[in-house]
Amino acid sequence: MDDEGMWRLFEIDMQRITALDTIAVAIRGWAITLTSALAGFALSADNRRLVIASLVVPALFGLLDVRYRTTQLLHVDRTQQLELFLAPDIPLRPAQRPAASPDAWAASRNRQSPPACDRPGD
Repeated sequence: MDDEGMWRLFEIDMQRITALDTIAVAIRGWAITLTSALAGFALSADNRRLVIASLVVPALFGLLDVRYRTTQLLHVDRTQQLELFLAPDIPLRPAQRPAASPDAWAASRNRQSPPACDRPGD
């Protein structure tokens, strides 16, 4: 496959990753909606079976979410591999900054805040 075909595959995978994000949000929304509705109805009707069903619904939606997330992560992995092949000189993430020492953190906490500005009419 030539570079142009690989860039096209990269673009397609990025679109799929975004689409799978949208699906994941919808799945979580439905899980919350159905669980709340079932639990509310079960409690108002004093129906223990529906209470149990309202506990099972999130688990089933969770399994569906895991399936979509697994597919999404496969696309992410392939996108990262394509990115490394197509643009090896451009790092995915910037270089890590060194962690601040505890002394620097304490010094930043002890700084005085800047004075408040006087507003006209005060």
